[in-house]
Amino acid sequence: QIDPGRYAVYLSGPNPEYVLPVVQPGTFAGYVDVNPGYQHVSKSVNVTFINPYEANDDTNTATTVATGETYISTLYSNTGADKDYFALVVKNGETYVINTETLAGNPDLKLTLIDSNGTTVIDQNDSNQSFSSDAWLSYTANSTKTVYILVEDASGTSSPFNVYALDIASPLVSELGPNGSATVNGTTISNVDTTNAQSVDLGSAVNASIDPAGDDDIFMVSLTANTTLVVDVETVNSGEPDTMLAVYDSAGNMVAFNDDFTGRESRLEFTPSADGTYYVLVTSWDGDGEDGTTGNYILSLTELVVP
Repeated sequence: QIDPGRYAVYLSGPNPEYVLPVVQPGTFAGYVDVNPGYQHVSKSVNVTFINPYEANDDTNTATTVATGETYISTLYSNTGADKDYFALVVKNGETYVINTETLAGNPDLKLTLIDSNGTTVIDQNDSNQSFSSDAWLSYTANSTKTVYILVEDASGTSSPFNVYALDIASPLVSELGPNGSATVNGTTISNVDTTNAQSVDLGSAVNASIDPAGDDDIFMVSLTANTTLVVDVETVNSGEPDTMLAVYDSAGNMVAFNDDFTGRESRLEFTPSADGTYYVLVTSWDGDGEDGTTGNYILSLTELVVP
């Protein structure tokens, strides 16, 4: 549907947050000649894919990670299925929430937690929810030590576009309700009252629930300018409640929102331009209407690491 002639081809470039090939927007890729009539025109482009955490294919080369952070990586190898190992120091008695989230591609994410000896499997999860192939688990440490987090594709496939996020949150605290309120009609949220918002630390996770119907949970967190907050909801029973997430500044302005990120679960990122107190609202879709849902969920609030 274009006129015949010679065309210059430029690459649009990836979203650098989610896809990691080294290609800059506007890169010149060459010329193609288009003749009259239907034809298929192709142009080969050399792209180098770089994962900043490779090589981390075993416990000896595991990437050192920290609690309260989110890491973005790919499951790709030129030689077959990729395995990503991460080394995490855990403290005796502390509970850790470890989550994987597909950001691009179609990986079947599998999580394995391995003890400090590098061989003993502590826990494992493939698909945490019926509507996704993402994996999630929680772990309470029985001593202070290094454990290893293995992320892999359960199907053994490999693609440079299989991009995922690894969230590591701790400690796991309990919701202290009532902790705020709002009026919710469909996806419209109004009358947000943060008076009783529960204060939580960046990096932690909250064991909470939307119950009874119409319940709203608001959590208060302090953020530093240009630090990216990652907020993730994992429902205990697949998609119940059907959550929505919103972030508000201290003046009551909504600065971020998400309804369905994976299935009916919510996830968002927010980077403040100024230091301050911000409020994270968790509610159910149509919370005050007949379609409002209830149920238990785990909320994690982590900081995105940009290597």
